[in-house]
Amino acid sequence: MSEFTQYAENCRAGFFADEDPAHCGCRGSGWFLSQLDAWYECPVHHKKGQRHPEDFDDNPVDCAPPEYSNPGMFDGEIERLLGREYVG
Repeated sequence: MSEFTQYAENCRAGFFADEDPAHCGCRGSGWFLSQLDAWYECPVHHKKGQRHPEDFDDNPVDCAPPEYSNPGMFDGEIERLLGREYVG
C-alpha cells in the first residue's frame, strides 16, 4: 500500500478527530481538509445533513466553507503516520 493510500485510509478512519474542537483537525467545522486536497467528514463534529464545504448554490452563506485556514498543525502528518521524523 502506498503512503498516500495509507494516509487517505487514515483520514477516512478519522485519525484527526478529537473531542476538543481546538485540537481536532476539522477545528469544530465538521469537515477536515487533508494535505491531499480532499475533504473528510469528522466523526466527532460532523452533524447529519451538514453540507459539504464545496457545495455552493444560490445561497453561499448557508454552505460556505469553514472560516479557518489549516494553521499548519498537520504539517508532516504523513511522516508521523509512518513513524518518520518530519523536517519542514
